[in-house]
Amino acid sequence: MTTGNWAEPYKIKMVELIKMTSREDRLNAIREAGYNTFLLRSEDVYIDLLTDSGVGAMSDRQWAGIMMGDEAYAGSRNYYRLRDTVEEYYSYKYTVPCHQGRGAENILSQILISPGDYVPGNMYFTTTRLHQELAGATFVDVIIDEAHDADSEHPFKGNVDFDKLDALVDEVGADKIPYVCIATCVNMAGGQPISMANLKQMRAWCDTHDILLVHDMTRVAENAHFIQRREEGYLDTSIKEIVYEICSLTDAATMSSKKDAMVNIGGFLAMNDARFAGSRHPHRQSDWRPRRVPQCDEDAAEHPTGSFPGTGVVRSFIRRVRRAFHGARHRLRRPRQGNGRKPQTQSRTRAPDHSAPRLHAGAYGCDGWRSRGSCAAQRRDQRSTLHLRA
Repeated sequence: MTTGNWAEPYKIKMVELIKMTSREDRLNAIREAGYNTFLLRSEDVYIDLLTDSGVGAMSDRQWAGIMMGDEAYAGSRNYYRLRDTVEEYYSYKYTVPCHQGRGAENILSQILISPGDYVPGNMYFTTTRLHQELAGATFVDVIIDEAHDADSEHPFKGNVDFDKLDALVDEVGADKIPYVCIATCVNMAGGQPISMANLKQMRAWCDTHDILLVHDMTRVAENAHFIQRREEGYLDTSIKEIVYEICSLTDAATMSSKKDAMVNIGGFLAMNDARFAGSRHPHRQSDWRPRRVPQCDEDAAEHPTGSFPGTGVVRSFIRRVRRAFHGARHRLRRPRQGNGRKPQTQSRTRAPDHSAPRLHAGAYGCDGWRSRGSCAAQRRDQRSTLHLRA
């Protein structure tokens, strides 16, 4: 057995001070948060075990890349570099950049899921299951029983139990299962890996039932490491080759780059089929469109599938946000007062009218309210809307 160098092969150039807290401080903080760790202020947490997302330091090359980035509004060379890199290392030909993994999950769920569908998976991640359920689906856990046994020493607790999958098909039918979601190094199971043999069997099962296989690839590099160390026939295979083989067995993937990719923020939705990238289902009827965005039908005539890959996914998502914003914007306008003066701008300090519809704060990174100003501002907004529609 060979041993590696005892010293880390990198230098630490920057440190961030954190606040030292006492036991009394921490008890007060958790009580004020209602014993919900998600409601704790970051500054009150001394040792954060909630997630490993975004806790790594970026390299000097990564920081230099930010300064050299092409920030063009469209056609950025960095997009093409990302697209080509994803294809080179992960096999996926079409890439839609997202702000992080949950953005990719949302787009995927809104496009593929119809109300009443079922999405099986080897356990789940919190935001993944939330987006599936918000789209109208029911999550079904099909991981092997050993994953729930902390005393089990099974080498691949992330494996799928095909008896559970078959039972789900018998109960609801394959047509009610838009895709199977497979995570590499399952978060909810403590980072337990899935074997290559199980993935290959999963690929064959999906082909038999005409169901998509979607990969939550956030920790794919770690899973490849376990395959190399634990699975027969992969000891002499490089991590790079194992990662590529894992991804090539799946139809699409969501990625939160804040883990294995070691970046502060970012992610993507990727797929191998141009019909999926253009908002068409790759394995079902040829006239398939995103079922939750029927307006895509008329757009398809103007923008055929042969157009820029990925635009169908992005276009349908932008259209939903625009419709929600446009409708809420007009509902939040206050009527003219009796003296004929212009509408008053709604104060952000005033208590909001909770009976009025609100946009989700995450859509714009604000409090969700959009105030209305003068008539001139209204006309500018209307022109902008017309320009976007064109």
